[in-house]
Amino acid sequence: MVAGAAWKTTADVKEAFGHRVDFVKTRKNHTVTVFDVSNNRCRPISDIHYKQNYPIRGRVYVLRVLTHKEYDSERWKDEL
Repeated sequence: MVAGAAWKTTADVKEAFGHRVDFVKTRKNHTVTVFDVSNNRCRPISDIHYKQNYPIRGRVYVLRVLTHKEYDSERWKDEL
């Protein structure tokens, strides 16, 4: 689903993934994209460079892949 996507905004991502995606602010005020995989067993945290800002091709960078317990600890918010 990501390889063929041409997302321009967070709304485009939300339309594609619905309730399985959230946009979360880190403590450094960066917004990252958090996906729900396998009923919350796995939480990939990504930075998306949208097509409107990078017209040739957008990018999705996976920053962390956490278990739900690791995600809930919120320590990752200090690191990103």
